[in-house]
Amino acid sequence: MPRYKITIEYDGKNFNGWQIQNNFRTVQAAIENSIHKFCGKKISIYGAGRTDTGVHASGQVAHLDLDMDSLEDKDNKLGKFTMGVNYSLSRNFE
Repeated sequence: MPRYKITIEYDGKNFNGWQIQNNFRTVQAAIENSIHKFCGKKISIYGAGRTDTGVHASGQVAHLDLDMDSLEDKDNKLGKFTMGVNYSLSRNFE
């Protein structure tokens, strides 16, 4: 299964940090939920680091494993995936 690196930037003021926690709004959960909404698959993402409550990030790196060729664009990048997930995420980060 292909592994993809993603680079993430966010304003964390309305989040309880990066890592999924029960009963708290987290960045990781928001991204994973957006992926599920877009492609219909439960996908876990794995961050190379974490942030605390209210902390912003620019250039945070994570990876995910995804076996859906239809999400790749003509350059074998996740162009369609990126646009679809970003569209869904824009509603989570408001």
